Amino acid sequence: MISDGLSDLLACVAAFGRSLGETFAPAQFLAEFSTRVQRLVPHDYIVIVRREGSRATCSVFAEYAMRGALPAHGGQYTTAFTRGERLPVDTSMAPLFAGETQLIGDVTTDTRFGHDALVANRASGLRALVGAPLYAAGNVTGALRLVSATPHVYTDAHVAACRQIADLIGPFVETVVTLHRERRRRERLEAVTALPAILGASLKLGDVLDRLGEAVRPLIDFNVMGLWLASADGQGFDLAGFIGSGGVSHGPPDTASATEHSLVERVSRGENLVIGDAERELDLGRAGDRDLLQSGHRSLLGVPLLFGEVVGAVSFSGHCISTGTTTATSKSPAPSPRRSCSRCSTSVSPSSGRRRGASSVRSRPCTARWTIGSASTRSSAGRQPSSRR
Repeated sequence: MISDGLSDLLACVAAFGRSLGETFAPAQFLAEFSTRVQRLVPHDYIVIVRREGSRATCSVFAEYAMRGALPAHGGQYTTAFTRGERLPVDTSMAPLFAGETQLIGDVTTDTRFGHDALVANRASGLRALVGAPLYAAGNVTGALRLVSATPHVYTDAHVAACRQIADLIGPFVETVVTLHRERRRRERLEAVTALPAILGASLKLGDVLDRLGEAVRPLIDFNVMGLWLASADGQGFDLAGFIGSGGVSHGPPDTASATEHSLVERVSRGENLVIGDAERELDLGRAGDRDLLQSGHRSLLGVPLLFGEVVGAVSFSGHCISTGTTTATSKSPAPSPRRSCSRCSTSVSPSSGRRRGASSVRSRPCTARWTIGSASTRSSAGRQPSSRR
C-alpha cells in the first residue's frame, strides 16, 4: 500500500508531467498541479520563480491563481527570454535562493518585504506564504511559493510538504526552460539564412545596413549595432557604420583603440566577448570604457571578423543588463575580397535611433568586405555570401 502522503506527491508530479505535453502558457500551466497540491498545502496562489544568471534577478516561470487576478509583475516570464524584463531578487526572496525554506505568517506586515512589496501584498489580498528552493544539478535554480488569503495558516508540516514537492519538480522546471531556450535558439538561427542575400545585395554598407540590422535583431536583441574595420595601424577599429541608439545617449565613436577600450583589445586578438553588466565588468581605468558606461551601454557583445586575421568586428550593445543566456557567437569568417569596395558611416539621430537621409551617408575607401556570423552556424561558416560583380 502507498501512503496517502506519497500518493499525493506522486499525483503532483504526474500532474506536472502531463502539463509538459501542452502548449506552455505560464498563467495556466500549473492549473492541474495546483489542484493536486491543495491536499498537501492549501493555497490561493502558486508561483514558480526561476533564478536568472546574474543572481540578482529572477523571472516567473509559471503561476496560477485559484481565485481572483494574478499579482501584477509586468509579465516577466522566464520563457519569454526578453532582455531587461526581469524582477530584482528582494530580501524576501534571497533566503530561498540561498537554499532556505520559508514560512511567513502575514506578508502584509512582515518586514522582510520592502515598502512597495507590502503595499502590493495588501492590495492582492494574499496573506500567509510558504516556500522552498528548487534544485537542479545540485544548484538552486529557483523557488516554489504557495500563498494563502488566510493569515498564519501554515505550519512546519506545510513547509516540509512544500520542500518535498519542490525537490520533485525542480529538474522538470529546468527541462522546460531548456526546451524553450532551444526552440528560441532555433528560431533565431533560422534568421541567419537571410543574411547572405542581404550582404550580397550591395557592396556599400549604407545600402544594406538597416536591412542587416532588422535581419540580425531576431538573433540578438540590441539598441546599437556597429560594424568596424581594423585600423591601418592595427591598434583598434574604425567605425564603418552603425544603426540604433535607443536607450543610450549616443552611438559608438568613429575610432576605438585597444588602449582605451578593453573590449577592443580582446576582440582585436580574435576573442569573442560578452559583457552582461558593463558597470561590473568594464575596466573603468580606461577612458573608452568609462565613456561606454556613461553613454548608457549596460550589456555588450563583440565578435571579430576574420579573413586569415582579424579584419574587423561587429558589436552589439544594450541599455539593459543582460540577465539571460546570450546566443552563442563565434569568430566570423570574412569572405574573400573580390574587388575594392566602399564603406560608409551612417549618421543616426540619438533621439530616434533612425537613419537620417541619404545625405548623411559618408563613403570612405577600403579593400575588405565585411560579414557577420553566429556561433551556432559553424557548419555554414565556410559559405561565402554572394556578391555583385
